[in-house]
This record gives sequence, structure tokens and C-alpha cells, in this order.
Amino acid sequence: MRGFIKEWIENWKEDKKINSEIENPNNMLDLLKIVAMKDPEYVKEFIEYNEEILEECYIYGDSAVELIKAVGDPEYTIEFLVNSEKRTALGIYGDSAVELIKAVGDPEYTIEFLVNSEKRTALGISRDKAVDLIKTVDSSKAEILEQMHEINDEVYQKLDFRLLDNKYLKLLGQDKINQISCYPEVQELVLKLNEKKLKVLAKCIDTYMHNNDTEEWTVITNEILNNISCGQYDELIENIDNLDNTDINKLIKVLQAKNAFEIKCEKDLENFELIKQQRCDKLIQSSEIGDKKLAVLEKLFGTDDGYAEILLRRYGQGIDSLPESEAKNFIKSIQMLVNCQSGEILEQIYNECEETVFIDKVGIERALKKEYAKLYNEGLFRIENAVPIGENMYSAGTDFKMIITSLGPYSGKKSQSNYKDDWNRPKINSPHLCASYIRQDMMGTAWICDICYGFDCMREDSLVLSGPGDIYSSRDSMISTSLLGEEYFVPDEQINHTCRYNEMDFKRIQGGEKKQPSYIVVFKQNGIIDNLKNAENASKDWGGLPIVVIDKDECLESERNKVKQMEAEYIGNPSPELARAIYYKIRNNRVTDSCFCTETDISRYKFNEQAVSKRELAENSNEVSGEDRRDCMAKIRTAIEKVKGDGEVER
Repeated sequence: MRGFIKEWIENWKEDKKINSEIENPNNMLDLLKIVAMKDPEYVKEFIEYNEEILEECYIYGDSAVELIKAVGDPEYTIEFLVNSEKRTALGIYGDSAVELIKAVGDPEYTIEFLVNSEKRTALGISRDKAVDLIKTVDSSKAEILEQMHEINDEVYQKLDFRLLDNKYLKLLGQDKINQISCYPEVQELVLKLNEKKLKVLAKCIDTYMHNNDTEEWTVITNEILNNISCGQYDELIENIDNLDNTDINKLIKVLQAKNAFEIKCEKDLENFELIKQQRCDKLIQSSEIGDKKLAVLEKLFGTDDGYAEILLRRYGQGIDSLPESEAKNFIKSIQMLVNCQSGEILEQIYNECEETVFIDKVGIERALKKEYAKLYNEGLFRIENAVPIGENMYSAGTDFKMIITSLGPYSGKKSQSNYKDDWNRPKINSPHLCASYIRQDMMGTAWICDICYGFDCMREDSLVLSGPGDIYSSRDSMISTSLLGEEYFVPDEQINHTCRYNEMDFKRIQGGEKKQPSYIVVFKQNGIIDNLKNAENASKDWGGLPIVVIDKDECLESERNKVKQMEAEYIGNPSPELARAIYYKIRNNRVTDSCFCTETDISRYKFNEQAVSKRELAENSNEVSGEDRRDCMAKIRTAIEKVKGDGEVER
């Protein structure tokens, strides 16, 4: 029978009309597949030299793959995968290429394509189709990928499949790999770690999370990963024989920072405090004021002057307005030390204060942000206290505080197909949501092209970034960062310093779940409610989420009356405090309406806060009396104890 078929095929090659049995070109594929069962070499030769006939008989793409598979020769199949000309001639690309890889039947060969993005790209294999290949290698890995995809709809597109190796799954876990998959540069750093470094990283993360009773792991991971990836701790990690016998708490402390003390082996790690003390003892004897400051900062706060400057830039300007707390004492103490120009005072503090051990700089900032977050939760607008003005609609009134977020302010998107589904879409690449803190006297927001959501509470551990303007926060990074730098103020001062609108960024995941809005916010001006139709659609999508209306005109009129009362009081009883209040009352409302109280020249109420700050600084640096110095050192000790309690690695 196969002989007859080969004869028919040859006749077709000579003259398609001679043989009626192959009048239909679609039959050619089936005939060749039959021949391939006994004479695969004939079919190979036919494919090689009869490109036009194959095309005429529609043997192209998927059907070409069928024919190659029928030959049953893995080496022959691989020829098409490595030879682009052969693949192009037969239209093998994308899905058909996936089927051809499967036909090879070699898991190791399949893995080559999974881990090599260039090879996949050359064959036109999308990442979601690569999942089909994973199933042929390890069905359990495919199941893991599907679980990841449920909460991260970009995992197929972004995951480097090498991270599905058992060693990464065992040491880091599925959830962390899923998060890491969102960031190519982080994936690359993890994949470049040798086995020892990988084990150290995993052990440090697990220990840190356990000791600090936290689910937050990205910040400490980022610090340690960057430091061990650049080679400065290679000797130390290589010289660690057994992690189980290593002081992991001490290791975490060391790996968080640059290797300034040249820790190279386990003995150095054990003697870290002594090594640090010896270096600090030399620094305090220096004639350079900078060296003396560094000695005190390292001894008392476990940090260098560079990080101290970062802390002061973030928290120093607003720290005076923070209620009394140990976290405030901590920053105030660093502030005093950084600005102190007296070598004598620095030496006395160094000699009289005991050395502290293992201050966790990640924990320090977590504690500080928590203090600020508590204040912003106070008095936030709540629906149960609101005045209804319609069906499921409430008035914000003229005395309110809100944390709001504008939907897609710079995307240009005017509405969502389903607001609840869009908010809860499975994306984890951006760890925070961008919000603003507004009040009746400062309603500056990012551009509103759709609606806003409001929140009546944020978890105290959820604040990650803050600034009085747009700080250009990161969108797709493992940790939240800002291009223009962070500055933290108490609520009143945040309002007083806001330029156009402020930015406060909170974790999207709070308490293990994505943060849900408490209500929808719309703005009314000149009798018109902007985006009301969208708000009503959103409310319906959310199953009746309340709509809160902020009437700008009502708020501005109420604020004008307050200014008139304050100015009248100032005429009868002028004071710096009232002048400041009037100045900011007008200044803040002009963020909402540039024409607010234009009849008033607010420069008459302005005063030089910077000069006051500089004077206080001078009084707190060179001209510190013995008694004041003792008070300052007492504050330092108290602050250190608080930080050790809140954020120290070693409990």
C-alpha cells in the first residue's frame, strides 16, 4: 500500500492531473504521514526538496509540525528548532513551535527554552504558552504557576522560569518568588547568588520576619540583597561553615549596612562590637569634627553620618510637631549630634554614653512612620457620622479630614468597566497606592479624570512614603521609593506645607488583604457634581458603596468667614500664634482657590520660621550647658531603648 502511495505522490510531483487519488491537495498530509511510518527518510527528503508542493498542499504551520512529528526522529525535529530558514519555510512559529518542542520529548531540552528568553523570542513563544511547556516537564510547577497567576496576572510575562527551581521554592517560598517576579532587576540579582549567598539571604529574611512579628520582608531583603550582591561580603559568607551555628541576628545587622568595619569571617562577626568600638575609639580622637560625629553616631545609633543625614531629611523638619515619643527623641538626638560643631561636647557624649548594639535601621523607620500614621487616622471622615443628602449620598460638610486616592490621574482613562473588579485586579507589581490628605481648608488633589476613593482608616504600619508635594513615587519596584525624596509632617504641618497637593503612599496589602475603599468621593462646584455618573456606576459595581460629596463653594465660604473672625480678633489682640494661623489659613485655601481672600495681603502675617529654627539649632549645639547636655544624653539613652524595643533585630 505504501508503495502505491509513494507512486501517487511521485505522479503528483510530475503532473498533478495524472493521479485522481490526490486531486484534493488536503490529502497529501495524510498520505505522507502513512509513508513516514515505514520510510521516514523518504518524507525527510520530500520536505527538504518540495517546498512549493508542501505549500500547494497546505502543509504549513501546525500541519507541518504534524508531518515532522510523524517522522519520529527527535534529532530531525531539533533541526527545525535551531534552523530559522527551515522553520520560516514551513511557517513554524509561536504555538506550532511549542508543539515541536514537545515532540522532541526531552525534558532537559525543554528546560533550555524555558530559561532562555532569547530562544523563546526567536521562536515566537509567549510566556503564557511557555506554561504549556512547563506542564510537560513538571506538572507540579505548572500548578504553582497557576496559583501565582491568581494573584499576579503578569507572572507569565515577567517570571524568569529559573526561579521555579526547587532550591528557590524551598528557600524563598512561592509567595516571595511571585512578588520578586514583578521586578526583572531583582530576579537577576537573586539568580546570580551562589548557593551560600542564597541560603544566607533566605535565613536572614525568615529570622527577621519571625523576630519582628511582621509579614513585611521586601525592605530588609532589598538592603541585604544589594549588599551581598556587590561583593563586599563575599569573604564573610564564604567563611560561614554552618548557618545553624551562626548568630543570625548579628548577621542581619551587619548585612544591612555597607561593610565599613571589614567583617570577613565568623570570628569578626562574633567580635563585631569590639571591632566597631576600636574603630570608633580612633575616630573620636581625630581632630576632624566629621570623624568625631561619625564615632558618636556609630557608637550610639549604629549608623553612619550618611544615613543620619537621610533620616534628618525625611523626619527632621517635621519632628518638632510630633507628639512626645521615643521615636521623636531618637531623631532629635541625631539632629543634635549632626548639627553639633563642638568637639568637646561630642567627646563627652561619646565617653559618658554606653554603646548600643544592633539597632535595626529598617525597624527605626518603621517605628517613625507608625507614629505619623497614627496621627493621620485621627478624625478621618466616617460615613456613620455623615449627613445624608440623597439615596446613598452624603455631604462631607465644611469640617472634614480625608485620605483619598484619585483613580488613574495620569492615565487619561475616564471610567472603568467594573470599578470593584478593576480595584481588585490581580496585580502586585506596585506595592503601594498613592493618596492625598485633604481637609476643608486645603482640597488640593492630583488630577481627577474619574472618581476618588476615600478611606476612614489605614493600618498604622501601612504608611510607606509621604511628602508635601508630588514626590514621584515608584510604580514598579519591590520597595516604595520616591524620586524627589520623602518628608514627614504631622497632619497640620502637612497641610501647611502642601504645594498643589501632597502625596501619601500606603501599602496596598494591609492585614493580608488588599485595602478596600470606605466610600466614593466627588467634588461639587458651581452647583455641578463632577463625575457623578461614574460615581453612581462605581457605587453599583461595589454593591452600594456610599458617595460623599465635597461642596467646594460651601467650604470656601465657611473658610472666608473664619478668616474674617480671625482678622478681627488679631486687630484687638495681635499675637505671633494668631498671625501664623491667619497666614496658613489663607495660604492653604489658596491651594484650592487661588482667588481666596485676595483682598488680604498675607505677607503682613508671615514670619521667619527658618530663622527661629536656626536660632534653636544654635542653642542646641555649641552653647549647650552641662545640665542641658545631661538632659540631651538622657534623651539619647531613652530613644535608644525605645528603638531597641521597637525595631532592634535582637530581642
